[in-house]
Amino acid sequence: MLASAASLAQVYSWKDPESGATKISNLAPPWYTVRAEVRGPRTLATLGGKLIDDTALPYEKRVELLQSAAKGQKDKAGVQVAGAKSPDSEKD
Repeated sequence: MLASAASLAQVYSWKDPESGATKISNLAPPWYTVRAEVRGPRTLATLGGKLIDDTALPYEKRVELLQSAAKGQKDKAGVQVAGAKSPDSEKD
């Protein structure tokens, strides 16, 4: 169960501008934002191993990626609940 939850964590990766080393964290770097063009090193955001944002892309493409990821999460949640019985169905 723990591995399952960890695989759905949002992960950010970027090259540190000072050292050149690749950084990976579950915390976004200070310059990262989804609401505007990013002024800082390229940042990749993944969720469950799937790319959901890449700041090197034009803003419109970034929005498409984020919307697609949000829809995928919503669909996945709906599938998990769809097989569950409601309390009312037990009363018959």
